[in-house]
Amino acid sequence: MPTTWSERAEHYAHSEMFKYGPGLEKLLALARPTWSDSCVDIGAAAGHTAAALAKYAANVLGIDSSEGMLRQAMGAFKQVDNLEFAFGFAHDTGLLANSYDIVTVRHAAHHFASIPSFLDEVKRILKPGGRLVIVDEVSANSEIDDWFNALEHLRDAQHHRAYLLREWFGFVRAAKLNWVIGDDRTRLHIDVAAWLARANLDSEERSTVYEHFLSASPTERNTLNLKFEGKTAVSFDLPLGVMLATKPLENSPKVMEEQK
Repeated sequence: MPTTWSERAEHYAHSEMFKYGPGLEKLLALARPTWSDSCVDIGAAAGHTAAALAKYAANVLGIDSSEGMLRQAMGAFKQVDNLEFAFGFAHDTGLLANSYDIVTVRHAAHHFASIPSFLDEVKRILKPGGRLVIVDEVSANSEIDDWFNALEHLRDAQHHRAYLLREWFGFVRAAKLNWVIGDDRTRLHIDVAAWLARANLDSEERSTVYEHFLSASPTERNTLNLKFEGKTAVSFDLPLGVMLATKPLENSPKVMEEQK
């Protein structure tokens, strides 16, 4: 049976991947938070990204739609004065328009049912010139796309889609945000046993995932650096997209042309 986010909250709270991970350092480098910035972290989960931002920003709000994740985050970071958490959705945060300097999303966007709706909401709440930084699982290439997304869905029924980087570029441009930079070169090393434990799967569900690993083609195995001990998958390298976009300034020539 698929588990809820609240049931997974403790696993996420103690996960080294979410506490640290190569994407967090890159997210902070692109976000460039300062003591004058108001930030929102969407899909905050157990709060690690929001807490990292709070070390540098004026104030940070973590948004999540799981009550269990919010309880974990609020309990873990209750001593951080400039950090709060609140219930909200990626497509409907309930926040004021034109109010935030930075919006971040880390390891969450592949669960969003509609990336266009999410980006419309980000554009609404960002101040003109504000920054959006996304770090998320992506499909490394079209050759492994179907197999990789099937793997993610078998492990997590709430997985929607890991997009190709070029699809993200299209989403950002369609939302009329400025694509500044983005690449899919970052890799997150995954210990398969820990990865499955974090999803809180039963033995039958775990077996199905392991069987899918065995079905991987040579291209899929090479692309993901998939390693086995005997017939058991033990690790792979998860491709991450790291992206920075900005909301256009209201008086920019592009925006003025669109308003005509």
